[in-house]
Amino acid sequence: MSRKLFKPDFDNARANQGFDLLSQVIRAELINLVKLNLLTLACSLLLVTIPATITAACRVLVLFMRQEKVEVSSEFFRCFKKEFGASSLGGFMFIAILLACGFAETFYIIYFSANFFGILLVLVGCIMLMIIIIATYHFFVLTAIADLKLFTAIKNAWLLALVRLPNNFLYVIIVFLIISAHIAIWPIALVLIVLISLSFILLLLSVNAYENIVNLVFILPEENNGNE
Repeated sequence: MSRKLFKPDFDNARANQGFDLLSQVIRAELINLVKLNLLTLACSLLLVTIPATITAACRVLVLFMRQEKVEVSSEFFRCFKKEFGASSLGGFMFIAILLACGFAETFYIIYFSANFFGILLVLVGCIMLMIIIIATYHFFVLTAIADLKLFTAIKNAWLLALVRLPNNFLYVIIVFLIISAHIAIWPIALVLIVLISLSFILLLLSVNAYENIVNLVFILPEENNGNE
């Protein structure tokens, strides 16, 4: 079977990456991040729309990173409608895996954490859970910015999750710390959630995913073209 290189064309990507890119987007697009947060919150009220909402938000955030002029609401809903089916199917698959792994981890903590073997199980479960989370948000970003078939997007999401694993873990840990801080200052955190928290967390994860997608190339099966 013939093969091809898949790498999205991001000629307009910012020169800076990582936390420099994060800070630049915040400084340049703070008002738009608030608008995007309100849109994301409103469109997430129905559970069935959550994957498409995340995908649409990631699309807008990547355009911010690329310094492209974007009208937030029109671009958001354009991507929401276009990617609703693929993002919902793949997104709920990842969410189901996350929930299953989360329940298994809770079971390990309750029943097996009293001995050394049980602690190992808990640690392995934590690592697996973090990898699934990383693959999940990479899938949403890929779906938002690359014209890929569903299986190809899922495959690349897992590959991106496993490459540069320490760096990926760092972003997930930061998100966990942000969520923990919100819990600690509840109910004051409600104001932050309404204004900026959702778009900020998605921006943080999108910066990580975008950086990986831009810098890494994967060899994928050629789409069905009749060549062997």
